[in-house]
Amino acid sequence: MAPNINDVIFDAMYAIAKEKGISLDIVLDSFKESIFKAAINVYKYPDSIDVVVNVDKREFKVLVTKDVVNEVEDDFYEVSVEVAKGYKPDAVVGDQVFVEVGIADFGRNAIHMTKQLIMQKIVEAERESIYKNYFARIGDVVIGSVQQVTKRDVLVTLGKADAI
Repeated sequence: MAPNINDVIFDAMYAIAKEKGISLDIVLDSFKESIFKAAINVYKYPDSIDVVVNVDKREFKVLVTKDVVNEVEDDFYEVSVEVAKGYKPDAVVGDQVFVEVGIADFGRNAIHMTKQLIMQKIVEAERESIYKNYFARIGDVVIGSVQQVTKRDVLVTLGKADAI
């Protein structure tokens, strides 16, 4: 049986947080923000998009607000009364319903952009974590390994960070 995509994504987020030494909340927030930005590229209106992440159930959903109409003219922003009743049983023309959309609907470019944004946020968080760790140790003697010596500088590896 193929693994659930949500499980794969959450496993990856847990592994990244552990490997990079950053909070899972930061990884989840960067994921949520990246998916939101990808959805904006497709649906254009930020007010109509919501990304819901449920850590306990290990699932995320991208919800788009659509207007309920009799005759659908624009699939992106409108939904028929019959379809709307599947999301909200008492839906009538003029209402708005949240419709779940899959990230596969975003296209390759949006998915690639999402990956880049997530990686950028993770690198920033990792850099800040390392900075905070070593900023608190100013004045302390630390142990490191000399990696390179030049005429002016010595490059020293201090675990997760390098120093000059």
